[in-house]
Amino acid sequence: MKCVVLTDVTRYCHPNVGNAAQFASRPRSHMSSNSASTGRLRGIFQRGKKFWFRYSFERHQYRVPLDTEDEGEAVAKALMIRANPLLAGANPLTEELKSYLADKREEGTYTLQSAVTRRAVLKAWLTERGLKKVCEIREDEIKVWLHSLRKREGKLAESTIESYGMMIRAFCAWLVDRKKLRENPALFIKLKVSTPARRRRFCRREQVDKLIRECPSVALKFILFAGCHAGLRKEEIIQARPEWCDLRRNTVQIVASDDWKPKDKDKRTIPLSLAFHDLLAKEMSAKGQLPGPFLLRPEKEHGRARYRYDFRKPFEEYVTSKKFPWLKPQSMRHTFASLLAIAGVPMFKIAQWLGDDMRVVERHYSHLLPQNSDVEQVLDDGEGKSVKEPGINQAFWVS
Repeated sequence: MKCVVLTDVTRYCHPNVGNAAQFASRPRSHMSSNSASTGRLRGIFQRGKKFWFRYSFERHQYRVPLDTEDEGEAVAKALMIRANPLLAGANPLTEELKSYLADKREEGTYTLQSAVTRRAVLKAWLTERGLKKVCEIREDEIKVWLHSLRKREGKLAESTIESYGMMIRAFCAWLVDRKKLRENPALFIKLKVSTPARRRRFCRREQVDKLIRECPSVALKFILFAGCHAGLRKEEIIQARPEWCDLRRNTVQIVASDDWKPKDKDKRTIPLSLAFHDLLAKEMSAKGQLPGPFLLRPEKEHGRARYRYDFRKPFEEYVTSKKFPWLKPQSMRHTFASLLAIAGVPMFKIAQWLGDDMRVVERHYSHLLPQNSDVEQVLDDGEGKSVKEPGINQAFWVS
């Protein structure tokens, strides 16, 4: 393939983007606003304040917006277009969005729930900005939408808006990878991981014990144990299967099945507290066998709803009656991690058992760790001898 009407510009830049900075350093007064005859790369012109690039390729004329008011940046972008004058054919954005999510699901990058969440966010962005073609995705369109989220009546947390921006960035990166965009217009979005984590509510050990002890049903007991003693997510509680539990080794292992994958595809193994082990072995087992194919409401099959079985209503009714209306599945995970941290369990173990990043766990729970003197006291038997470091049973009153 041969590119036409791209004339010699060696007086100012070599065909690599690095020399665009030298071109940009020339005073703008030496360049006219709309002419290619005064030193500017031929084909670059201005509409209003922004630059465009006009070029010919295989007997067709193209005009491409460069989305910048800086002439040096415009030259760099024009050189990128010159190197790759024809992008792959792009479908309407709604179709590209479907293909993107299908690709990520097939390769296992996103779980079903992750894909549903991203579809909702990205569709809202495209609809509200009226974007229908890939070529309409620009940095200013993304910035305007993110700014509108900050101005809405039901104000979103800044961290939520940042996560929405990262979803857009990932989608645009996929389009670039498929050669349907030349560059990612969302690269300006950065996830701020250094913001201090807010303190989260959690139950004390005696409160967890009381909630479990006064439970009216084994199903509710299992939900509380799975959340507060093992840190399982809501969907993991619903999907829990008998083969996950090894009662001889006192462990529960979260693993994928043919029709379900855990978050981020990560399998993890969590030690069973003795109390949780007793529930499974004594109250839920029949003739030495746990119920199946699921531990919670095994008779419920997955239909068209998001969850195979949603325990929200009976759970909320129970915890509200016990004066804990704020206790949700996520709060039970916070309870699990917080009680482990208070007991002195190392952060890396808590991160492994939660299936979360170490930095995230440290931000949320390191303030709960006992002081050095407390740790030494826990690890000393009173006679100066070291004892086993605290584990899951120390966090839940079980010796």
